[in-house]
Amino acid sequence: MSRTTNKVQFRTKHNGVVPLVELHFGRRFDETASQHFAPFKLPELGAVILENVTSKQIAQLTLDAKASLVAGIHEIPVGDGPGFKIEIPDKTEAQVNIEVGPPREGSWAVGPLVHKIELELTNHLRLLNVVETLVELRSIIEPEVVTSIREFAEGPVGKLVNKIGGATLDAVGLHALTLGKGDDSSRFLATWLASQVLGAGRRVATRSRLEQSEILVKKAVAKPKWLPEQGRWELTFSFYGILNLGNRVEYPFADVVLPQAILPTLHASLEQLFTFSPLAGSKLVKGKTNPLGIINALHRMVSEVNGNCNGVFSLPELAGRVGLVDRTQLRASLSTPEKVMLSASFKAKRKRNLWRFDLPQIAILPALGTKGIVAKSSGSGRFDLTTPKKDWWERFEGDFDVLLKKGSTWPAINIQANSSHVLTDVKRGFLVTLKDFSCHGALTIHSSKTGFATIYPAKGGVSFSSNIHLGKQALVKGSGNNVIASIPNGSLKGKVTYDDQIWDLAVSGCGSMSAELDADINPIPELQLNDNLLKGLVDADTCFDLGVKLGPTEPGGELVLKPRGDASFTVNSASINLEHRIIHLPAGSIAKISWKEGAIQPEGVSSFAFDLAWDLFGKDVMIQSPTGSVSLLVSDLRQGELTVSISPGGRFSVLGGKDSTYGARFFNALLDPAGDPAPLLDLLDSEDGLEHIEAVIRMFNEELAHDLARLRRRVLHIKNYLKEQNIKTPGDILPRKRLAALLSQILVENDSMTDKLVPLIKDVTEARGLNVAKARMAILEAMPDTEYDYEIGGLLRWLATVTAPGIPVEQQPPVEVPPLRHRPEFQHLLEGLLSANEIYEMAKKDVIPSKQQMALLQVAPELAIAQLDYVLKHCRLSDSVSARLRFIRDSKKSVSKLEHGWGGLAFAGQQAWIAGFLGEVIGPLPGIDSPDAAWPAPCALGVVDVAILLQACLSESHHGLQSQINNRMLLELLRSRPKEFTRDVLIEVGHQAPRVLAGVLMAFLGQDQHLMKEEVDLVKFLEEKLELPVPNLTDFMAGGKRVRDSYYKELLKLAEAIFECEGPYQAKRSHLRNVDHKAPRGAQKTADDADVIKAIEAADKLGHALGPKATKA
Repeated sequence: MSRTTNKVQFRTKHNGVVPLVELHFGRRFDETASQHFAPFKLPELGAVILENVTSKQIAQLTLDAKASLVAGIHEIPVGDGPGFKIEIPDKTEAQVNIEVGPPREGSWAVGPLVHKIELELTNHLRLLNVVETLVELRSIIEPEVVTSIREFAEGPVGKLVNKIGGATLDAVGLHALTLGKGDDSSRFLATWLASQVLGAGRRVATRSRLEQSEILVKKAVAKPKWLPEQGRWELTFSFYGILNLGNRVEYPFADVVLPQAILPTLHASLEQLFTFSPLAGSKLVKGKTNPLGIINALHRMVSEVNGNCNGVFSLPELAGRVGLVDRTQLRASLSTPEKVMLSASFKAKRKRNLWRFDLPQIAILPALGTKGIVAKSSGSGRFDLTTPKKDWWERFEGDFDVLLKKGSTWPAINIQANSSHVLTDVKRGFLVTLKDFSCHGALTIHSSKTGFATIYPAKGGVSFSSNIHLGKQALVKGSGNNVIASIPNGSLKGKVTYDDQIWDLAVSGCGSMSAELDADINPIPELQLNDNLLKGLVDADTCFDLGVKLGPTEPGGELVLKPRGDASFTVNSASINLEHRIIHLPAGSIAKISWKEGAIQPEGVSSFAFDLAWDLFGKDVMIQSPTGSVSLLVSDLRQGELTVSISPGGRFSVLGGKDSTYGARFFNALLDPAGDPAPLLDLLDSEDGLEHIEAVIRMFNEELAHDLARLRRRVLHIKNYLKEQNIKTPGDILPRKRLAALLSQILVENDSMTDKLVPLIKDVTEARGLNVAKARMAILEAMPDTEYDYEIGGLLRWLATVTAPGIPVEQQPPVEVPPLRHRPEFQHLLEGLLSANEIYEMAKKDVIPSKQQMALLQVAPELAIAQLDYVLKHCRLSDSVSARLRFIRDSKKSVSKLEHGWGGLAFAGQQAWIAGFLGEVIGPLPGIDSPDAAWPAPCALGVVDVAILLQACLSESHHGLQSQINNRMLLELLRSRPKEFTRDVLIEVGHQAPRVLAGVLMAFLGQDQHLMKEEVDLVKFLEEKLELPVPNLTDFMAGGKRVRDSYYKELLKLAEAIFECEGPYQAKRSHLRNVDHKAPRGAQKTADDADVIKAIEAADKLGHALGPKATKA
């Protein structure tokens, strides 16, 4: 079932608020077309919303135009019968004047009115069949008008006119008849038309006589008329021309107003005129009119038109809305606070079906200003007025060139941008004003048959410049972290070009900015930080020179975004306040960031890098407290430059920098201490560095600084000892006495404990285990003043557990254990599922049945990447199946990049990287995505993929907004799947180790959800999915009913219970991924168990004979 549409939806809304034109962009998915993994593919226009956009935007409008008409007989369709025939003489021109403005009486609630429509012709138009046309109108207008015609025609004058007929009129004299009865020409013309309309409907014979009568019109005027009883404005038409009766009597008429009984009147209000019910007091019969045919007929009557237009308008707000991959909604809008004056002159000429347009002067000015946009335009295009069932925006195809003249300036443009997410109440956004925005250059506008218009700069591009003002405002709301910023003054300039399918945007500028930050941080008891509020202030001058290119790398290829440029900041003042301790950055400090490499492709973000440089000009960063101030940075860190690289997977690493203690290795060690701790250990040799660290820590915790000094002294002592003893590898600490001496040095910095430690080590190496009591007593005797008695006891108990000898296991008779996938109790689970053998056998088939291809799609998310690569390379599959498999394969490859690592500072960007593709591969989510949404494609993730994502998302030490969104999307996926899926994911993430799974469960149940609209009861969720009791942390906290029990032990029990149920999942996984290979014929017989045991015993005997030297070697 396809969930896509290729047409743009146009919708209108009326809620009485601000007029708005909003463009909705989004992604589309089509099951019948090629699926391509492209989370960063540019969105398509899906809908145009016109909200409160009415004729009330027009405050005043005047149109003066002259049209050259095409000579000949033209027919305008009316209903199902003959059309309205008009004969236009040669060299006929029409002068048109239209005036629109506010009502001169009554309320503005009705909106602007048509104050005048005046049409004057150089020659009379011959209306060849007026009566017949009026008869036809009876079929397309509701009955109340026809009743009025009947009443009018059957009145006294109507009966007289119908009785005597046209011949008698000629004999008696029209002048005498009308004047004698006291009626004016309008009364007579109306009565005559009414009687003829009614008569033509009664007898066919009259029709031939009526066709000889005609009306010649030279002028028509329409003016508004207020009808207080009906409470509406009507447009009253008056006509000037000649009535020709039977080609014998010609009667000129002027300012003739036909009553509604003859000619239905129109609404004078634009609000009602431009609707499907434009008639006042009557209605058109649905389905009887042919608007397209009428427009086409009028279109054929005109060969050339020129004139000018002047008006005053209120522009609606223009907005665009787009959804990102993670379901974040971005919205940006443009608005101008002033009314707009438009003045334009135009020329248009038609040759057959092609129109050529020329607008030599277009001026758009603020209603109360003198500066504005001045332009001119020319172009050509065709109107399709014949093809039925086409939207109006699809009926024009053409090209226009627009030249924005130098000096075009607009006083103020407000730009508002914000982001929101369906899962959270956190809002982010800003409102910035561009003042004196000027632009010049050339644009090309192309409108295609599909209804889409593309606008791009012509040769030379479009240049622009503006002043910037960002008032003091909150950029983030609802997160607990407040960011307030302002740009009091700034300026920018730039240029947009388009050449050879490549867009290029360059923007540069400068300005002053200030920002305030209030952030909640976790308390750090070790630093005696109990207040969790951090306050930051910065005031700086910034300059930037940025650019971006967007285009295909090859003709017809996918679009690639390539950023470039740099930005610099000069600090005027900056400080961080953390519980009465203030860090000051010296004024005049400079920081610069420059884009180095990388691009954004539809498939995702490639690895990218940027250069970072800073210079404090020798000044120090000071930290102040009520007790004094100290320096924060060593001199080597007061100036520097380095390259920061972010690889796929979101891992940060540092390149370049100084070749010193504080070079790239130092920063990489800060990001990932376990990866390369040597640079941090080298700090122990740096007097300057350690003095700064100790001084800073002393401002927070005197005792911790003292402990750090002692730790540094002891570590340096151990380093020197290792160097003196030439200990470089773990093997160098053997034999036993050498290990005891090293432990003594670690504990008391001398050899005094060596003899006491040797027996303890001997007990361990000879499988008697660690004597915790003796070890604890020995340490406390050597360190009588220690305050870590409890911690020492815990560490020794852990060592005793780790080094305890295993329980002897009696030799068991060999038992044949078949693979899980072959065990009878799991066979019912594997019925209907393709096996790995069957999948690889597909490659040998010339034709793969469609049923088998569908079975392959069913299990594809659970296959390995290598399996999918093999299938795509060797199997002959349908295009749609191949496309779906490629999508699944590419989705899995993105997930696999997370296996390189997660958690810690080095992966601080990982959650953002995951957000860049998670929504693409996770499929539609109930409660988040609409059931009829056109995107995303069905879920491409299997159990292994979800396990990797879950572990990466839970590894974040501080769950910020993006981390919580990612976690919730995974949780919603688990909620939407069967119970077994959650159990299988936990089995996979546990890596066959209950302790590992217990840690994952602790992180899962303890994940932060405070930024979500609704928090999920995770304990209840797991109990429902696992059908096992799940411990609740609150029960184990102070005041809980299980305060004396271990929460971790209960989680460990839960993990063990989960692994007891792993059989079905492991059987299915093995069935899909593992291939059974038959032993080849003539294979060499392997040695039996007895031979193997004898070989091992011989090796052990030889090892003992060699003695300690062999062990040391």
